Amino acid sequence: MASTAAALVTAIKTALARVNGAAPYNYDLTAASAVRYGVFSSAPSKSRSAFVAFFEDVLENVTEAIPLTYFGRRARYVFTGWVHAAKSSEARAIAAMDLRADILEALERGVYGKPGDTPVGGDISSISSQPVTMVEDGGVAIDGDTVNVPGWALCRIDVSFAWRERYGA
Repeated sequence: MASTAAALVTAIKTALARVNGAAPYNYDLTAASAVRYGVFSSAPSKSRSAFVAFFEDVLENVTEAIPLTYFGRRARYVFTGWVHAAKSSEARAIAAMDLRADILEALERGVYGKPGDTPVGGDISSISSQPVTMVEDGGVAIDGDTVNVPGWALCRIDVSFAWRERYGA
């Protein structure tokens, strides 16, 4: 059986792969390998319009307000997104903001669901018998030209997920 952290990675990939360019999303991440787990430090092929990679940065114990028969975990993931955008510097920065919004929207739908979102909501929150919480720890959206990645808009987001599990379950 997969660990809860491994199940969380699968649920995150599933949630992000639902970003399809239709409202409320701006970009399409439904193509094969448009979402990858692991460190991906170079820009993807220019034939791809949008791409997201993420990895687990920290997994730590959480002890505050945890009942005695449970243990708590918090995992922080770093998400990096690329959008091919050959317009102005300002347009690339805004494109990065839009991709960042798509990532957060998909994760929020996966954790909390949204009205009318029954099939989507709960993907991430169902990995444990206890509720999963999500917190955006910070992020940036920039024109890739400023960091020698010409023609791309880049975003980075740190997101933490916390859950608890019963000992021996």
